[in-house]
Amino acid sequence: MTQISTQASGSTAASGWRRQADDSRGSVSLEGLPVAWIDRLLPRRPKAFLGVIGSVASGVWLLGMVLATDRGAFLLSREWQIQPLFLAGHLVTLRLFVTCYTRNYLKGVQYLDVPPADAKAWVLNVLGPRGAVVALAVASPFCFFDIISLNEYCLVPEHGVAAVDVLQAVVWCVEWVINAYIWVILVGFALLLSWTIRNQAFRDPLQTVIQLKQYRPFLLMSVQGSTILVFFGALYGLYVWYADGDLSDFVGLGLTLILLFGCFVPPWLLLRQRLEKEIKGQQETLARKLLCLQEDSEGTAADSTDLLKQRLDEAIAMLRITQLDRLQQELGKAEGRAVVMRLLIPVSTVLMKAVRPLLLGL
Repeated sequence: MTQISTQASGSTAASGWRRQADDSRGSVSLEGLPVAWIDRLLPRRPKAFLGVIGSVASGVWLLGMVLATDRGAFLLSREWQIQPLFLAGHLVTLRLFVTCYTRNYLKGVQYLDVPPADAKAWVLNVLGPRGAVVALAVASPFCFFDIISLNEYCLVPEHGVAAVDVLQAVVWCVEWVINAYIWVILVGFALLLSWTIRNQAFRDPLQTVIQLKQYRPFLLMSVQGSTILVFFGALYGLYVWYADGDLSDFVGLGLTLILLFGCFVPPWLLLRQRLEKEIKGQQETLARKLLCLQEDSEGTAADSTDLLKQRLDEAIAMLRITQLDRLQQELGKAEGRAVVMRLLIPVSTVLMKAVRPLLLGL
């Protein structure tokens, strides 16, 4: 693997940005980082962020009431009653994904021979303007479909498409762009992580890397992402149940589920393959050393002290081989099980929505 030497003279700004990212303590956090385009517009602190999000969602609802030609229909509309919560939930989910993936990636990169400035630049390639443009492009077909279908979802069908319905379409488009940006995060970080695993080297010896699980932040990206999806899936289920939505409303959640699991597997397999290859190399080295020790002890008339030392070296070599083999078998399994178990909750929500009409028809 290609090794990149650490630059001791990295910029102060890049180092500080990385220290902020490492302050996650291994948990999902609403603390923002100035990397995603939306996080540059919203406060970093969780309380201030939630306050702004609540104000935006409430403002959209108040604007809808002002634009509605029939206030009674607007107040009775279940779509508009739950839409502020649904919009706020999308913004919260996006913040959670950005901080989760950014912090875990940068925390894992700290154990590699990678300059802080380079790590920051790689992350910005995913979350910066390029990622935003890709998200807009991906969301465009979904937005177009909602716009051309607007006639079917008018607040007052006999009045046709009114200003409040146009506002509703704008909110739907914003939510699709947020969904698409989350997809960009999942795919972009999967590609970035795969490239990092292939091309960057751990600084510490293999035994230290595995025993201290220095690779774990990379796997936690998907583990914590699946935790976020439990919240997001519950929000989708509430929206579809309360607003009487159909299965098509689960498209955003379904694609996110597929991408999260699909983007977890390749980096996980690459990490296992790389570490297993190095483990096997060390096992072979230890086996050859063990064989040489045994041959030396049989072929020489060593005194009891030398013989005891040789036997001790043999026992240590055998113990290390056994330990490396055990670590190889356990590598990433716990994280894989955690992702699957968490994803079962939103998956069951989608399946229940799909199966329920069939059961009621029996």
